Amino acid sequence: VNATGTDYAANLVFNGVNAVSGDTDLGDTGFIQIDGADVSFAATVNAAGVEVNASNVVFNDAVDLNGGNLTFSGGYDATLHNGLDGNIDLGGNNATVHIDAGTVTGDIDTSVANTGTLDFAAASGTTAEVLGTIGGTEALNEIQLNGPGTVRLDDTSVVL
Repeated sequence: VNATGTDYAANLVFNGVNAVSGDTDLGDTGFIQIDGADVSFAATVNAAGVEVNASNVVFNDAVDLNGGNLTFSGGYDATLHNGLDGNIDLGGNNATVHIDAGTVTGDIDTSVANTGTLDFAAASGTTAEVLGTIGGTEALNEIQLNGPGTVRLDDTSVVL
């Protein structure tokens, strides 16, 4: 079989507790589905999208979704320790996104008014930043500012 020039998509599904120690690189065509609680990524994540279907998902390094989405199917939570290149879609759920540091380049949105929480928990000496719109389709339930670090929303539109 000659596969030269063929682009195959790879998908990863995580069930149960998982700790990924190396880089996760699925390129711009592969998706990650998280079905088990307590999944953590120690290094960079590169994929077309991530679907969160469980609680306590932690991204310790940069997440590059190639313009894709970090989506939530329920009231789950995820922590970003080093930003995200892409959008966050809370999907009308009471999901929570903790942004401890880094930049979210896209929009943070929900499809049902007053659902979802955005928690800026920037540690001392760090900056958490959003470049896109927050709540552009519907307003989020809550935006929290926690921690002694810097939160930057320079050109961000926040819909309340």
